[in-house]
Amino acid sequence: MPSITLWPILHKLKTEFVSNIKSFCIFGENGSEVIIVSKNYKMFAFGNNKYGCLGLGHYNAVKEPKIVNE
Repeated sequence: MPSITLWPILHKLKTEFVSNIKSFCIFGENGSEVIIVSKNYKMFAFGNNKYGCLGLGHYNAVKEPKIVNE
């Protein structure tokens, strides 16, 4: 799935993380947020987090994928 790194928000992800991605959804203004589901069905989120849309319990921008526990 290396072609996913062509998306600007995903191009800085580490290779080992990319190889573990099952699916993802890029959304928000200019594709500034992303939700990722790993092959072992864990959910990660990162991006601008406008209005707290990443489900992480805060409104701060997230620069690296963080696990979503909710």
